[in-house]
Amino acid sequence: MKRIAILILSLVLIVSASPKTWAGGADIRHVSNKLRFAKTVKDKLIAIRDLEELAAKPGNRDICVLEFTTALKDPDPKVRLSATIALGRMGHAAQGSRPELVQLLQDPDEKVRAAADSALGRVISVENLPKNSLIAFLVLYLPALIGSILIFMMSEKRKIILNTVLGISFLCLVAKLVFVIVPTLAFYFDGSDAFIYLERDFAIPFGILFFAIASKLVPEDSNRRALRLMTILLLIIMPGQNYWVFTTPPSYSHSDGVWIDGVCMQSTNFTCGAASAATVLRAHGVPDAVEHECAYYSHTLPFRGVTDVGAARALRKHLPDKSIRIRETSIAELKDLTIP
Repeated sequence: MKRIAILILSLVLIVSASPKTWAGGADIRHVSNKLRFAKTVKDKLIAIRDLEELAAKPGNRDICVLEFTTALKDPDPKVRLSATIALGRMGHAAQGSRPELVQLLQDPDEKVRAAADSALGRVISVENLPKNSLIAFLVLYLPALIGSILIFMMSEKRKIILNTVLGISFLCLVAKLVFVIVPTLAFYFDGSDAFIYLERDFAIPFGILFFAIASKLVPEDSNRRALRLMTILLLIIMPGQNYWVFTTPPSYSHSDGVWIDGVCMQSTNFTCGAASAATVLRAHGVPDAVEHECAYYSHTLPFRGVTDVGAARALRKHLPDKSIRIRETSIAELKDLTIP
């Protein structure tokens, strides 16, 4: 029995001491020193690969980021490229390497420059949850939900209240229609964050209330049931359409980081505005501008895109000293513009 216990204890000690199964402090320091004191490019690349495996453990990430960031200054482009890719794979954990990655955007090696752009698209972090979007959704949805329930419970005899709310809802729907027909009116609200967050779905709560009240006023039972059904469907559709406000959309947390001739290539079919904003920012001397950060600040909605007012907001966040305004222009006038 003692022999079996000693054998088991020996096996546990052997397994625990194996660098392949234990990514502890001694192991990370050993591989870190291998990278620092490696004489050949091949040894450096092997050390970077081994560090990548160890970076999966949270306790090792800071050391790995430090070593990869140091390797970005290596004279050999293969080492710089490998370290850049490794930082990109670490995502937001490597956001401390942002200044060094920005410097690599001027690297003489084309592959290193492309990898740095791609890495920046992954390491730059924004807030975990679009809180303003969530607040805006609740401000619009909760009154519509509570109001509809109260209206369904209200007696048809309270026609003064019903007609008043019906009139207000109708006027708000007309106001939204005017903004759709004359989009330049939105320019007068340029710079208002509240307008940016509320403009898209502003009409839906009033549409919900409109149908709820109409279901109390129409005389036929079949029409009442149809209007109540429409109210319920809108109450279901609205949170379904805005599900993303309860989490961080992927388009806010990372982007592909693909740039061609100074132009950011959009990562999704709805981030064209964010990619354009990033392109403008790079042209105006903001070297670390990335698509997903612009998507966040411009309030780009997943699968719905961005508005002019939202795009201007993203530019202002990065260019606080510049005057940014929105105006209509012709294609002919765009052709004559000087590229910064």
